[in-house]
Amino acid sequence: MIADILRKGHFKTSMTDDFFFDANQILNVASYPGQIGQWQKGIAEVIDPGKVRTAPPIYPKLGWTEAAASAPPSATTPSS
Repeated sequence: MIADILRKGHFKTSMTDDFFFDANQILNVASYPGQIGQWQKGIAEVIDPGKVRTAPPIYPKLGWTEAAASAPPSATTPSS
């Protein structure tokens, strides 16, 4: 049952809205957004060089402390 769902289903992932496998159980190239990704402003971006790139890489990337300090208060403060 789970195998059938994986064989026939199309899935929304953090990198693409249409992730699926071919009939031979190999990832369909059309659904493959790229190999190298980076979270930028809460969005998973493809930073591979070439035509699949959705954003240029951010380098150097902020460390956890700097990222938390630069985030809006609602992103780091629990809501009541």
